[in-house]
Amino acid sequence: MTKPNLRLFGHLKDALAHNWRLKARLNQLPPPGDWAGWLILSGRGWGKTFVGANFVLEEIAAKRARRIALIAPTSADCRDTMVEGVSGILACSGHDRPTYEPSKRRLSWANGAVATTFSAEEADRLRGPNHDLIWFDELAAFENPQAVWDMAMMGLRLGRRPRWLVTTTPNRLDC
Repeated sequence: MTKPNLRLFGHLKDALAHNWRLKARLNQLPPPGDWAGWLILSGRGWGKTFVGANFVLEEIAAKRARRIALIAPTSADCRDTMVEGVSGILACSGHDRPTYEPSKRRLSWANGAVATTFSAEEADRLRGPNHDLIWFDELAAFENPQAVWDMAMMGLRLGRRPRWLVTTTPNRLDC
């Protein structure tokens, strides 16, 4: 009787545990087709951060994203929700977990992809860097969303299909 390859089983178990498409509801999956932007506007508990983190990870794994901007209302929001949060990038990462350097505001993957965190409080920090993927979290809470959007969009020009994702809860004033 042959022994099962426990290492292979461990990798398979990890891959299945971190396959977000198996856990996601249909309305949490990316829209079909060739699109440039995806807006997820929903209330608390819908899974916006889960979707955002997993979408970013999927794009990196497929090598469609190599330079990523993660933008939240504050640097603490970026760190606490998008990166270190319960449904953030680190929690959703499987065996291909990035190296996180908080002092450099950077996550780095073994395949060469790099994500940089940005605070919406400093729109001018987006002047210069170029990206192929941008994830805006809680855009409705940005103090000056137009300035941040304009700066970010000028740098969204890398790769074959640059994309943006917005995950946000509606603001009372938007209704």
